[in-house]
Amino acid sequence: MKKDAIVRAIENLNLSSEDIKETWNEIQKQQEQEREKKREEQEHQERREQHERQEKREQQECQLKQQECQLKQQECQLKQKEPEVEQLRLEVEMRKMAEVQGVEVAGRQNLCDLSKLMQPFKVGQDVGLFLVNFERTCEKAKLGRSTWARNLLSLLPCEAADVIARLPVEDADNYDKVKDSLLKRFRLS
Repeated sequence: MKKDAIVRAIENLNLSSEDIKETWNEIQKQQEQEREKKREEQEHQERREQHERQEKREQQECQLKQQECQLKQQECQLKQKEPEVEQLRLEVEMRKMAEVQGVEVAGRQNLCDLSKLMQPFKVGQDVGLFLVNFERTCEKAKLGRSTWARNLLSLLPCEAADVIARLPVEDADNYDKVKDSLLKRFRLS
């Protein structure tokens, strides 16, 4: 409504100036109450949002502290396991050293034992028969086939050992290739 229309409506009601003032004061009072109510609602909304932000920040801080605690526990566990790992590493190294020493000792013992179990080869003997005898002796002594070529070398005279010495290193450790070379050299292949 426009101002003129409002004035005519008031005049038509035949209100006194006191009534008009009272009505006007009532209108202003209601408007003030509405503004106050809106301000309170807005303040309440801001406090609620601030409280929610604070709670969220506290939750994040709590989660961060929990993660830090878990990380410290894991670091502590790792530090506790370091001596165990070092101990295992040392044990493995000691086993390797013991195995190497054991193989060297066993190899020397096998050479000595084998020379006691059979006669060395003499040039002029049947090399085929000697090799069959050698293989059976190695099997009875439970020698690994990988050591046969080395053990055979200790039972051969210089002339036969020269045949093996002329083989490549890989072939010299392979019993089957050593056997073939000896049989060819002594023309029994």
